[in-house]
Amino acid sequence: EFEPRFTQHSFRYVQATGLSYKPAIEDLQGKWVHTDIGQAGTFECSNESLNKIQKAIVRGYRNYILHHPQDPLREKMGWTQDVWNMFEAGAYNFEVARVYRKWFYDFLDAQDPNGHVPPVIPANYWGRTTPEGDPGRMSDPWWGGAMVYLPWFLYEYYGDLTVLEKGFPAMKDYVDYIGTTAEDYLVSWTLGDWGDVSHMEKGGLYRLTPVVESSTCAFYYLSTLIHKAAILLGMKEDAEKYEELAGNIKNSFNDHFFNEKEGIYQTLSQSAQVLPLYLGMVPQEHEDEVLNWIVEDIKKHDNHLTTGFVGILPLLDELSNRGRTDIAYLLASQETYPSWYYMLKDGGTTITEYWDPDRGSKNIVNLGGPLGAWFYKYLAGIRPLQPSFREFTLQPYFAEELDWMKATFQSPCGEIKSQWERSENGIDYEVVIPVNTLAQVSLPVPDASGISINGNPLGPENNIQIIKGEQAETRFTLGSGNYLILF
Repeated sequence: EFEPRFTQHSFRYVQATGLSYKPAIEDLQGKWVHTDIGQAGTFECSNESLNKIQKAIVRGYRNYILHHPQDPLREKMGWTQDVWNMFEAGAYNFEVARVYRKWFYDFLDAQDPNGHVPPVIPANYWGRTTPEGDPGRMSDPWWGGAMVYLPWFLYEYYGDLTVLEKGFPAMKDYVDYIGTTAEDYLVSWTLGDWGDVSHMEKGGLYRLTPVVESSTCAFYYLSTLIHKAAILLGMKEDAEKYEELAGNIKNSFNDHFFNEKEGIYQTLSQSAQVLPLYLGMVPQEHEDEVLNWIVEDIKKHDNHLTTGFVGILPLLDELSNRGRTDIAYLLASQETYPSWYYMLKDGGTTITEYWDPDRGSKNIVNLGGPLGAWFYKYLAGIRPLQPSFREFTLQPYFAEELDWMKATFQSPCGEIKSQWERSENGIDYEVVIPVNTLAQVSLPVPDASGISINGNPLGPENNIQIIKGEQAETRFTLGSGNYLILF
């Protein structure tokens, strides 16, 4: 029996011809072709719509991984920005460290001599620099920037310092290349916030957020990562150089785009506001104003988002980071256009390329990946505080609409569990913390006396911290073990 080794086809329908009988569905056998990535996590909750989305993300991600991340339906090419949107969802759900480590070494092979990184790796002709050294077709700092943020993600999630060490010169070369294309530290090429709600509505390369704003944010972000990596690797001169560069980019960005009078950025789009907020570019005294504008704009759109590939991760994460997980949950559970559940209308089983499921590819996970990670990071509350989860948070969001939530994650240090359900007396919260790790637990309780752990009250050894205000909470630490927390 012959079976091709280097060919795969994605399909939804099968046409059989030349048979002498009408075939039954049992007469056909379809094979699911993907890299054999083991399962690392599980997530489910009492909201069946969210469970359906989670299954679609997981199914689509498996389809996406064949030797390296790639569009499985149409182009079968490895678009590098997929790292930004899909790495975390992949890391929480699957054992993907070796997949991404191998892909990063492909990045090193594909880098142009002038430091530019193409948007597709392994590289075809798309995105190669021109003879004059200009960025090629479909290039963008958020795409090529995976040369910088992929090794940083591998370090954060798996404690892998070797990739940072090996890749550091190439990482610097790419940021330096971006610098040669900048004018007054502003970068204006090319794809921008791909796939936002305007992308298909107005056609072409139209964006709600100007490319110069999204690409300059990328230039700043990549410079800060080089600064952090240089400190980690003991490269003092590089640390100082890229810290200064990041400061210059930030100052120029705000000089050109920040409206001091209004306290927000000139471009009135969700991505234009949330990108600098998420990256720490907003003047500190105006952070609340920018956040409030984002929340009000979401409400103005009847609790819908408008972001694309670049802005969706910062939007979900920053809302939750700044105490508005309620708004992020509204976005996650929305069922009308544009939303994740809307993508699955008419029997869809995978995340689509665009918010409108009738356009583009039926299996591109970029818009879904950030939500898949958000399920673990903010609904389950599992986020790394130290590389490889040696220290991590347990800060679930107890949405009023939910009756229970279950999540497990096989971290490099062992299994982490975050599971709760409502009871007659409040909430029963079960957690598992691996050996030689420390969890920072945060619960929405204003008084620690209302919390018990395995039948005992919290004690001084738990380093209790009471956070007062509108969103009062109690924070405390727990070492390795299995715990039942009642409150």
